[in-house]
Amino acid sequence: MNKSEADGSRVAVACRPRGPSLPSLPGGVRAGARLSLRRSRSSGGSAPFGISGTSLLGVSPVSTARVALASTYAGTPAAAKIAELTNTAGTDIANPDVTIPLVAAKLRFTEEHQQQILRHFIKGGDLSAGGVMHAVTSVAQTIPDADIAHDMETQAIRAMRLAAAV
Repeated sequence: MNKSEADGSRVAVACRPRGPSLPSLPGGVRAGARLSLRRSRSSGGSAPFGISGTSLLGVSPVSTARVALASTYAGTPAAAKIAELTNTAGTDIANPDVTIPLVAAKLRFTEEHQQQILRHFIKGGDLSAGGVMHAVTSVAQTIPDADIAHDMETQAIRAMRLAAAV
């Protein structure tokens, strides 16, 4: 990092790689970006921060990261796993009121947790198997017992796979 500015509501950070020069990424994108962190107005200015910015060539940092990850993992077992999880997550859930109880029963979630997962699934608006995974982790974050929450979070990918298979 070579520069940081702050005024009560905005922090801008320019990043420069340290050490040896990084090679160009596919598409001619080079490492380095300017990011802007803004306090969320909905939170009264206390937190969380929103992130925006552009890379040196006007490409978003998120797409730059995707390109970098894709080129780094191309042809590796990790790439195959990422592709498999991405495909599974994209499976549409036609009947969530049937799918979620089946998944919850197979994973031995309580009736209360099952209802909460269905509510979080609908509230999240992602009507795919990935949405089921996100709903499970979302509910786990609301559970006060850390052991139960951890057990539920570790079942999230299995819940996604089960939902995709229904």
